[in-house]
Amino acid sequence: LHNRPVKLAKPSYDSENHRLFEHSVRRHVRSIASLQQEKDRITEEVTKRKAYLAKMAEQKEILEATKAERLHRAYIHSSFIKEALEETDSPVWRLALQKKNAREQRRAAFFQQLMKKREEADVS
Repeated sequence: LHNRPVKLAKPSYDSENHRLFEHSVRRHVRSIASLQQEKDRITEEVTKRKAYLAKMAEQKEILEATKAERLHRAYIHSSFIKEALEETDSPVWRLALQKKNAREQRRAAFFQQLMKKREEADVS
């Protein structure tokens, strides 16, 4: 009973069914324009991301360069300080300081003597 070959009726064109089918297709399948817009948006996001990453890499490179420069300047500064400290520790430096102090003492004594002479000259 169930295995009997039955010739199915030839499907006839039903305009209402076709309209509903087209409507469902239009609802589920997006238009070419919207697909193109989405594609453009995705490519724009990718290009923006690449530009952002390039900018960040450039900033990082600049920061690294300035950091290296700062470290180099700090090294130079510390080496100058080290040299100055080593110079002030030498016997030649100590001798020069002694000479300078002696010169200043002689100068101060000279000016005191000069002031005394002027005061004596003013009194008499």
